[in-house]
Amino acid sequence: MKMSSRTLLHKYYSKSDTSPDLSLRYNATVLAYGQTGSGKTHTMGCGNNTSLLEEELGILPRAIRQLYEAIEERNNQAEFLVKCAFVEIYNEEVKDLLHPDTPSKLISIREDANGDIILAGVKEEVVTNFESMIRFLEHGSVFRTTGSTLMNQQSSRSHAIFTIIVEQRAVQDGAPGTDCITAKFHLVNFESSRQSSE
Repeated sequence: MKMSSRTLLHKYYSKSDTSPDLSLRYNATVLAYGQTGSGKTHTMGCGNNTSLLEEELGILPRAIRQLYEAIEERNNQAEFLVKCAFVEIYNEEVKDLLHPDTPSKLISIREDANGDIILAGVKEEVVTNFESMIRFLEHGSVFRTTGSTLMNQQSSRSHAIFTIIVEQRAVQDGAPGTDCITAKFHLVNFESSRQSSE
């Protein structure tokens, strides 16, 4: 039986620990790359997820669920703060998809005092559960730049990066400690300029 690339990818994902490591200072990036109309947005799960069956969910909803399951397991060991950001890169301009009214000229790529690369001007949203993060994902997806192809009337025309930031403080004697460990999980939908001939 021949499997689709999405089915194979989901089988691999379900067996691997791809969500941010909640005990160490690890970051992770998942990159989807391919021709226009090849199904990257569908596979990543950046569209409407509310009406999908469990087996139809993309990588993003699965990663978000796995993240909150891991947080629930460690709730008595650490205090967590989860945030998300969603940006689009199109025609060399960065757009805040969660705050689409923010002018692109107010967003810039900079290096902070710790040597980390940041997107100044992009606002992060605090997220408390799986459902609220899915709402942010779907809200931001509405504002992505799209165009029509022979295969897809709403084909993405931009690079998109959905970032999940997890901050944790170990709980000692019933109170959170002062040391904060941060992990970032970037899910990147990288749009190729080439179009599928199918």
